[in-house]
Amino acid sequence: AIAQGHTAANLPSPVCASGVDCLKLITSGGVEQHDKRALVLLAGRSLRNQTRPSAVLSDFLDTTQNTDLGTWYEQRRITASVNDRVIVIDKN
Repeated sequence: AIAQGHTAANLPSPVCASGVDCLKLITSGGVEQHDKRALVLLAGRSLRNQTRPSAVLSDFLDTTQNTDLGTWYEQRRITASVNDRVIVIDKN
C-alpha cells in the first residue's frame, strides 16, 4: 500500500501529511501510528484450509483492516487465527 501523496505522480518530493493522508497502522499493542508513506502486507500460510490460488482477499489476509482497501492497516500478534505481517517501507 502507498499513501496517495507519496506516489510517483508526486515526484520529485512525495509527501503525506501525518494524520491526514498518510497510511495508518494499528500495532499489536493497540498503538495507532498515522505517519506511514508505504507498507507491505505479507500473507502467511492458509489458516482456514482455503484453496489457493484464490480471488478472495480475505483468503490471504486475516483482519478487516487489512482487507477493506482503506488507509488503516493492522499488525496483530501472530496467533493461530492471525498471521498477517506488516513491513513499513517508508514513514514521515
